[in-house]
Amino acid sequence: MKKAVLVLLITISLQLISCSHGRGDGSAASGVKPLEKESTVDTLAPPTDPEIISELAVKDFMDTEEYSSVREYPVEYVMVHFCSEVVNSKNDPYNAANIKKTFEKNNVSINYIILRDGTIQCWIPEQRVAWHAGKGVWGDDEKYTDKMNKYSIGIELTAIGSKNDMKQYVSSSYYNSIPKSLIGFTDAQYESLTALLRDICQRWSVPIDREHIIGHSEYSPLKADPGELFDWDRVMTGLGEQ
Repeated sequence: MKKAVLVLLITISLQLISCSHGRGDGSAASGVKPLEKESTVDTLAPPTDPEIISELAVKDFMDTEEYSSVREYPVEYVMVHFCSEVVNSKNDPYNAANIKKTFEKNNVSINYIILRDGTIQCWIPEQRVAWHAGKGVWGDDEKYTDKMNKYSIGIELTAIGSKNDMKQYVSSSYYNSIPKSLIGFTDAQYESLTALLRDICQRWSVPIDREHIIGHSEYSPLKADPGELFDWDRVMTGLGEQ
């Protein structure tokens, strides 16, 4: 992949990809009950299931047939990423439409993206597998090796990491020229992320702990996100980590 299209992403190897809270058109699956671990492809796959999305999110779907696959296994993990268009535009790195185009160009996707003002957009519904984790390993169980997409929901936050996080993507001088107000995460994002994580974990019976809510860099050592500026303690304290 060419450097010109690299985008900060908690998703692609060596690429930078980077709500008003609501239900969008009102068709979010408010009646969807927590899913049991013994769920199978038959119970998860559309069209028999409604679109499974958080009521905290608004719909802004990618082409689900082209940029996701049927979920065969219940969700066991949630993976947190950051993304931006800073490589292409340091003064307007958080244009969601441009980020989505970069995702599509690189054939990757995400279930949710949280914008700077706390808006949560759903790009791929939960019963579909988004392509966000890439290659990596988790623990001693080989079933997750290069296959974490199948077992996880991915969340992007639009953000730019520390200089160290960004060094594989931009030069030191370029980083220093980025407006300081655009670096790091916002209070609104932390609030939305905490609420979304609680909602997802409740629906899929995912334990609320750091063994099951993970960062991209913990799965893939080549990745830096969510990075040095991300406050895990703030998130887990907000969730009342069990």
